[in-house]
Amino acid sequence: MQSALRKYAGISNVDDDLPFGKSQLIYALTPAGETAGLNLQSVGRQLRAALDGQQIQVFFRGEDEVEVRMVLPDAERNRLSALQHLPVILPNGDTSPLANVVSFTDKQGLDRLQRIDGQLAINVIADLDESVANANEIIADFQANQLGRSSLSMASLRHLKVKIKISAKPSQT
Repeated sequence: MQSALRKYAGISNVDDDLPFGKSQLIYALTPAGETAGLNLQSVGRQLRAALDGQQIQVFFRGEDEVEVRMVLPDAERNRLSALQHLPVILPNGDTSPLANVVSFTDKQGLDRLQRIDGQLAINVIADLDESVANANEIIADFQANQLGRSSLSMASLRHLKVKIKISAKPSQT
């Protein structure tokens, strides 16, 4: 969004409040995974059980509730090479190594999500030389023509509230 806004004449010092965080692994089914009848939800459930653990039992010890979970050892949960060998249960009951049925891509994640009135929100700010352009016209054009071309997916944009603030740049005399 910043690069699209910078293309307007008179705009400078563009910034946003996206709190970029740690790298995330995004997974997608391989053709073999699709052929085997898997879907992202079933793989996701199995990955969650392997990484977060599977609840085995809950019991009370005095006043305290104790939850027993079976979890992969940290050495296997924190290494991609170990995860790639994780057995995935296929719809027919067979198993296959995770690397055969999904591919991973690395993508920078967000530390936190901001909401305004219940909608995901991004605040974008910029300075404007008012002798060159009009803030209201730029904001209207940006919202009408540029948001759909953003690097965010269209599904994300349907639920995203973008607040743009363009301030007059102090005149340089």
